Amino acid sequence: MALTIPSKYVAGLGAVIALPDGSMEELNAALSKIPPSISLKEIASETAANVKSISRQDASRIVRAIVSLYVARFYSGDPPVPVDEFVDDLWQAFGQSGRKELRVPSEDTERIKLRFKRLLGIEAFGIGSKALNLQYEHEHSFCSARILTDARPVYGQDPKSSPKAVVIIHTLKLSYHQESGEVTKDFYVAMDAADIGALKQALDRAQSKAVGLKSLLDSTGVLVLE
Repeated sequence: MALTIPSKYVAGLGAVIALPDGSMEELNAALSKIPPSISLKEIASETAANVKSISRQDASRIVRAIVSLYVARFYSGDPPVPVDEFVDDLWQAFGQSGRKELRVPSEDTERIKLRFKRLLGIEAFGIGSKALNLQYEHEHSFCSARILTDARPVYGQDPKSSPKAVVIIHTLKLSYHQESGEVTKDFYVAMDAADIGALKQALDRAQSKAVGLKSLLDSTGVLVLE
């Protein structure tokens, strides 16, 4: 499969390449003990706490880069391409990127390839990455929300006179991701006080249903990723 290396993951992949062998062993040991999670921040924080030879910044970059590799591999087909083949494709992408951070001396090729093969065999990453795919496998996924509130005057027959009344208008701005999260767009909805109440009631109801569903799943022993 043809791979390209997005600029935002170069630092993380480069950090994996540059790590001393001892730090790499620490990293693998720490990651193998981390429970499945869809919170990259949580994984990076726990990794940094357990690998003293890697900075928190590098830990975050490495975690995000490795998760991106899992996602790319899962999208390669059903079933995904074998790890060995994927790493060969990744190596070709390193060479084509032209980035100095991704250059590996020929005598270190097999040693560094083995690093990526081991990282791509960590169960917590595999489960977490699949969960992330399922969570965001929608045409639109939520990014952020903001409500803008303003008062609009209502004039009588003479527009030069002071307003006779005022209406309060709320504008709900919903920002969402499109096209696998690479594109962010906005959607605006005008609301009044009753609409705000209805929206709040719907959100409260959704939270209550999630609590009940989680309680049911917990009783079955199924891990709920949040």
